[in-house]
Amino acid sequence: MRIVVVGHGMVGARFVDELSRRDADGTRFRITVLGAEPYLPYNRVLLSDVLAGRTEIAAIDLPPVRRPGVLALSGTTAVGLDRSNATVLDDDGLEQPDDVLVLATGAAATAPGLLGLERVTHGVHVLR
Repeated sequence: MRIVVVGHGMVGARFVDELSRRDADGTRFRITVLGAEPYLPYNRVLLSDVLAGRTEIAAIDLPPVRRPGVLALSGTTAVGLDRSNATVLDDDGLEQPDDVLVLATGAAATAPGLLGLERVTHGVHVLR
């Protein structure tokens, strides 16, 4: 079974880890993970501790899934879904075939409606 996971954040990484544990020899599933960010997934819950200087950035990295049958493509964005042909198009122009598609794309960050916030060009950062 070919599984494509779009999103390699905390949820996508956890899903792939759990699924690959159930298929330790990589014979049941062929998992392809598309992660737009160019680095390994990290624990976003601890990101504020890193920014506050209480935690080293290396401490929030999630361990990569290195199991047979798992291909993680960091820095690769899904740009199109073709459900009639069961493929995901990535930003390299490659089609990733799937039998099952998992969208683990996270949440959009929101900022409070503060008067004048839209004019601020630096110093304001929104965390998900």
